Amino acid sequence: MFSKVMLSVVALCLFGAPTSAQQLDDAAVANAIRAGEENKFRPWIFECKAGPSFKDRFSASADRSFGGLNVQPIGRSKVVLSASLGRIAFLAAEGKRLKKPFGVADVSDGLRNPAVYAFVDPDKPPSQDWGGGIPIPSPIDKVVIRSSDDPTSVAEAGTLGTEDVKWDDRTEIVFGIGADGRPEKRPLVIERSRATAVFALEAIRDLRAGDLDLVLITQAGERHCTMPVRERRRLFP
Repeated sequence: MFSKVMLSVVALCLFGAPTSAQQLDDAAVANAIRAGEENKFRPWIFECKAGPSFKDRFSASADRSFGGLNVQPIGRSKVVLSASLGRIAFLAAEGKRLKKPFGVADVSDGLRNPAVYAFVDPDKPPSQDWGGGIPIPSPIDKVVIRSSDDPTSVAEAGTLGTEDVKWDDRTEIVFGIGADGRPEKRPLVIERSRATAVFALEAIRDLRAGDLDLVLITQAGERHCTMPVRERRRLFP
């Protein structure tokens, strides 16, 4: 999970949470780190796949054009949602995997603030168009969390960081046949398709009761997935 998309632990710690009066103490932080190092952080996170609606997929498939190439901005992305303890546990797990020690002293004040973190990582597209176009993610402009029942009940991210994505094992893909009759290959770099968004915990708790939609607002429209109310209660009691 996100093993290929992680920045260095130090860089990730720069994504601080909105300020809060109550921070996590050293005991809570140490417990989260221990859970991460023992790979027991999954109960503290929620995962889903954000994708376009049927209408958006149909519209994109109909004209099959994106920047003049046979690619479609309909790719899906994995979204991982966690509260602060889950974030710390996950960083500890990655620190152990990367052999970069991550202890209580490495947890910044920002990470100790109660907050909600959303991590977005795009699915890797196929290397070739087999007839339906190549699905790629659309650049992310914004990440919000809103009530599934009331679109006006919305939480905005206090912090949003994005980065371009280029897969090490797929630097080029076949976009189609060029004017010379040969397969046209171009480097595949997807702008602003990976993101880290930070929300105030109370802003999420204040949303209307029920399921939540995790929404990526992209240049090609909304991409979303749903967090069932049972998962919401589990993660944000």
